[in-house]
Amino acid sequence: MSTATLSPDELEVLNATADDFENLEQIFQSVRLAHPSTSLTVVAATVHTLVARDLLAPRADENGQPISRANDPSLVWRAWFEMTPLGREAWSSAGREAASAPRPSRKSRFGAWSDIAVDLPLDVFQETRREMSGGSGESPPG
Repeated sequence: MSTATLSPDELEVLNATADDFENLEQIFQSVRLAHPSTSLTVVAATVHTLVARDLLAPRADENGQPISRANDPSLVWRAWFEMTPLGREAWSSAGREAASAPRPSRKSRFGAWSDIAVDLPLDVFQETRREMSGGSGESPPG
């Protein structure tokens, strides 16, 4: 079986999910540590792509409940994600050294949001996420 080829963004997102379930906020924070210029839009688009490629899977919603509709695009913003076995294989074979390779700064947009560029400071993202989830605190599933 051939291993999936990963872009630098995909490798960074998989790095963020290598040891535990992570939500978009945690993935974004992890990616930003390695590459501060990476936008939330790029990270969200990358999560969406990895789920579509079966390299990352939504495992629970923001309340720790099982996912009922895995093809729901809003899961990018609400779910906790875990690497799939195929994702772990691709991540392992890609090697961690590729994650630190320099990348040109760019914006990536997808789907219905293709004409909208959203770059939010982390504190604004966190507050918005709290509002969208009804103000409840976050806790990992399981």
